[in-house]
Amino acid sequence: MTTAYKLRTLMAVIIIVVLAAIPLKAQSVPQVELVGVIESMTLDGIVVNGLDVDIRAAELNTAITVDELVEVEGFLLLDGSILAREVNDVDDDVEVGEAELIGTLESFTDPHMFVNGQMIDVSGAQIKQGV
Repeated sequence: MTTAYKLRTLMAVIIIVVLAAIPLKAQSVPQVELVGVIESMTLDGIVVNGLDVDIRAAELNTAITVDELVEVEGFLLLDGSILAREVNDVDDDVEVGEAELIGTLESFTDPHMFVNGQMIDVSGAQIKQGV
């Protein structure tokens, strides 16, 4: 291999690594918040409201123990699990089991809403005026 070939290969690898590290806006990941009791835990994650939550990169602002009531803020992944950004104690005005999906309403065909590519069945929901 020539030095020029090695240099081009190295530059291509560096460009690929840099591009992989840049989040693409077209692939935005839905943000979620949920409140619930920690049902179980491992070294890498917890289960809250039946959902697997990866806490490896999360800011932990409360005790992480089974039966602890927590609020999780993070990102909904394609497999239905959550990548936590923060795990906090619960404010007094928050209800257990409460969940929030933050995103753009893409379409609404009764009884389904699509928010950031996620289908939500709202057949049992009370939808307030203006939504």
